[in-house]
Amino acid sequence: MTDIVIHEPLASRLQQIAQQEQRSIEAVLETMLQRYPLLGNLPTQEQLELEAFGYLSVPTLKSIVREQMPMTLQSQMQVLMDKNSLGAISAEEYETLAQLVEQGQQLILRKAWAAKVLMDRGISITTDDFAPENE
Repeated sequence: MTDIVIHEPLASRLQQIAQQEQRSIEAVLETMLQRYPLLGNLPTQEQLELEAFGYLSVPTLKSIVREQMPMTLQSQMQVLMDKNSLGAISAEEYETLAQLVEQGQQLILRKAWAAKVLMDRGISITTDDFAPENE
């Protein structure tokens, strides 16, 4: 075993998290370190957003899991993907398509991370939990 010194205010923050989660500081750090490789390749802002999911309430996380890309954007993306497949897409349309695909990937990541946080808390997640709220 190796001892490490953790100075304030980090030490207090770790203690607070451990108390809230009713776990040891070591367990809290282990969880954080396990998540690091998953987030390490993302831009810093996205990492910070996903890390903050650990502090969200269960209803908020379930709401994120149910999020969907608006139908207007889904339809626009489908039209542009069809044009791209036919080789009939302009440079401007291709840029729009790339942006829509990026938005879709970010949404999928948010939904998956929210589901992971819920499962880490012992909450069972099924495919039904990913359905939009109005269905």
